[in-house]
Amino acid sequence: MRPKEFYEQYTIEEESNHVFALFPHELKDQYLKHIKKPLEKIKTAVGTIVCQSYLDTQVGHEIMDEIWRGIQRASIVIADLTGQNPNVMFELGVALIKKDHVFLIAEKLPDQEKLPIDITQLKVHFYDLNKLRDLTDFLTKEVENRRGDEPDIANADVRLLLREVQRFSRESRFDVALALFAKMMEIEPGNWFIYKEWGSIYKEMQNFEEAHKKFQEALVLTKTNRQKARVYIEMANAYVKAKQVSQGLGFYGKAENLDSDNAELYSGWADAHYIQGSYEEAMNKQMTAVKLDGSQDNRWVLEFYSRKFADESFRMGLREFVDLKKRELAANPPVRLPRASGRGGTGSQGSGGREQRSRGNSPHEFRRFSDRTPVGSVVEGTITNVRHDLGVFVELVPNVTGLVFRNKLPTNFDTLSKFSRGGRLSVKITDYRYDKYQIELALP
Repeated sequence: MRPKEFYEQYTIEEESNHVFALFPHELKDQYLKHIKKPLEKIKTAVGTIVCQSYLDTQVGHEIMDEIWRGIQRASIVIADLTGQNPNVMFELGVALIKKDHVFLIAEKLPDQEKLPIDITQLKVHFYDLNKLRDLTDFLTKEVENRRGDEPDIANADVRLLLREVQRFSRESRFDVALALFAKMMEIEPGNWFIYKEWGSIYKEMQNFEEAHKKFQEALVLTKTNRQKARVYIEMANAYVKAKQVSQGLGFYGKAENLDSDNAELYSGWADAHYIQGSYEEAMNKQMTAVKLDGSQDNRWVLEFYSRKFADESFRMGLREFVDLKKRELAANPPVRLPRASGRGGTGSQGSGGREQRSRGNSPHEFRRFSDRTPVGSVVEGTITNVRHDLGVFVELVPNVTGLVFRNKLPTNFDTLSKFSRGGRLSVKITDYRYDKYQIELALP
């Protein structure tokens, strides 16, 4: 079954302790000894890591379905590009669309550096066949660190309370938000993520002394470098907001030493340099952020810093500049060519365009937004597209767009000025489609 057909037919939940490996058959022994065996010794909050590959599967007519199922279930995919095996490269294309974390590895050979131009834009770890222990250590470290990607909140009630905290924070009802943390600690004490969020609320209140205390408590409870880095980033953001930029820069440096693959780190770091008037440094940090996350917003920010660095007379502010770029994009949307076939379940223009992920939804940002914004919330966004056959597309936050279907709009909605591209619109979250990274909206 083709991947598009498979993902449209089956809904498979991602499991945080699952890893799926894409390896050519000739490297089966290497996969079993140096990848699968050591990774399955790693323990997580939800159980030991499970590492799977088609190499573990009996050959049969449903082997491709097992590969598509394995990719979707995994939180991490590892692909060995040695020899540029056609099957691995095909499966890698699907994995890159479906997953946030894909680790690329390849044996270091004279001709191995000549990878396809698409791949050269990505990070590839080259290994020495005579030093496979180094490869094992590298992957073990990466997988262990990626455990800190999710909040690691085991209790559903706590996840719900965190969403409520974010809602009350947006409404500036900080006293109510703070009261909820006491309830969370009764249910799930000793969780680093709760303390980090606690500190973030104090940061928004500009109570930087209390924020620092909560961040310090969070650091004590972290278990991975990636978790520590996320706390340091929040501490850095707090110091920058408190106008203690020099101290903030120091914490960004600490975060980089622990996790140099975080675009949020470099975006915050760039902003701190911009506040100091160090436009060249801001440009360089933002350039790194773009390499890690090439979203449109990150590229616009890089363009802004580049303009500030090159032209001292350029007086426009960052927010004003990004808003201008959004209006320009809305007025002159890029032409999208119809696709011959879907990739990884994202759909095509010919399928009616309902697959919102093909319009730019980032899986990571989708999860982050859905965690913090429960169904029923009313939010304001920017109209990015109006389709008579579909409805109104609204960007809720950067890289997250929802759709108000036409049956929930006035009959002549596409002629009303209220629904013009680039305009602001208040919408209500009515449903999350977690399997397809879609958000259904309605007018409040």
